[in-house]
Amino acid sequence: RPFLAILTAFLAVDAASFVTWHWPAAGNVIFVTAFVVALALAALRYELLVLFFIAELFVGSQGGALLAWDANGPSEISLRLALFLVMIGAGVGRWRQWYRFLVEARLLFPLAALSAAVAMGVGIGIFRGNPLGDVFFDANAYLYLVAFPVIAFVMTDPAFRPRTATVLAAAVAAGALKAGFVFFIFSHRLFSWARPIYFWIRDSRTGEITATVGDFYRVFFQSFLFALVLLFPLFLLRICGQRGGKTHEALLVACAFVMLLSLSRSFWFGGLVAAVLLVVLLALGRAPLIVWRRLF
Repeated sequence: RPFLAILTAFLAVDAASFVTWHWPAAGNVIFVTAFVVALALAALRYELLVLFFIAELFVGSQGGALLAWDANGPSEISLRLALFLVMIGAGVGRWRQWYRFLVEARLLFPLAALSAAVAMGVGIGIFRGNPLGDVFFDANAYLYLVAFPVIAFVMTDPAFRPRTATVLAAAVAAGALKAGFVFFIFSHRLFSWARPIYFWIRDSRTGEITATVGDFYRVFFQSFLFALVLLFPLFLLRICGQRGGKTHEALLVACAFVMLLSLSRSFWFGGLVAAVLLVVLLALGRAPLIVWRRLF
């Protein structure tokens, strides 16, 4: 039930995003509604606010502009940025708790070293005379490192991890349905639909659609990265004999489907490296013969 509810919510967000591309005023109303919900979660259930933020990352792709205030306008504010600011602002009082967690988990030094490397890169960029605006817009994505202690700490809650897995599975399923629909529209030359869909996906920075050969189109969403993340746990469960029912099988097919449809060499190379490491780990773990048969 949670999986189907979240899947429906993701598809509704896509539909709302498409509507707001035509009527930006409606987008502002939806943005404000989502922002009010985030504020309510910050006050009542902070862990659900963090899950809300993670869910947007799973489906928002590159720009996080699936839903935004003044979309494609001069004062555009993405929902991702709004959720980030609410999550960090509402969690200011928890910083000591997060700091102790980082120390105990031995994560403080690696995070500090990475932050120092980012700061050094910013300093070098300024020292070499690059415009401050260029430096900022090149480095601002690293501000999301601030969210790392929040997410890592919430992940220590045993009840939170399965919720995150459910959201991830629903996001991948929604992405596969969306990609399949887009592919059908373009490959069947339904251009009255294809034109607005193309511009909506391009303007919201959620993906790319490219003509290849004949009626085959490459449909690539940056969020397909999470399908690659989900593919290996599902595959590992499968070869270990835990089928998990029809939903499990459908998710495995969805992951493979978007990996092929994306025509992404980066995803394929990453998947190949992960597959080799999976074989190594099975060998080191002395997997029984039945696992190797299923793997083959």
